[in-house]
Amino acid sequence: MLHSSAQTMRELLRQMPDTILPLLTPGNMLDFPDFLDSGMKAELSNKLGGISEMLILTDDFTAIQLTKSSSVQLKLLPQGKQNILCLVHTYTLNDSISDSRIQFYTTDWKPLKPSKYLNLPQEENAFVHASVSALNTDLTLKWTYPLALQFEGETPPQADKQKETVLKWNGKKYN
Repeated sequence: MLHSSAQTMRELLRQMPDTILPLLTPGNMLDFPDFLDSGMKAELSNKLGGISEMLILTDDFTAIQLTKSSSVQLKLLPQGKQNILCLVHTYTLNDSISDSRIQFYTTDWKPLKPSKYLNLPQEENAFVHASVSALNTDLTLKWTYPLALQFEGETPPQADKQKETVLKWNGKKYN
């Protein structure tokens, strides 16, 4: 739940520096919510000439499909009297393998040290797909262990096995 003086995701997106999502323009970040408000599909041309789409926007969450193989989720997390942002950027190789980068920011977009908010175990030869919930503050991590890390030609590796963990936000960090 957001504090009464807290910023909404819509406001935070308007203030987001270009360096956070360099594929999108500041105009994209203004137009996405307007399209959703109008009941339209929030699709826009990105800087590479491809299509990016905002899929969900709530007061504390957004999901954007940047390209066919790249997506981002932003979640506003309560932390005492302040809030912080969790950004999950996911890159997809195929239907069974993707890898995510998790970053944290203040609400004025200053980077925070991820290890202060999340301790990810290092899994050798594994990819981790992270997803933050739109409905609560849970962070789901799914580790994928490919059959082969190197491949030739057009056939990417397939998942050999997977394990999943759901982490809970305790107001200070994910456990």
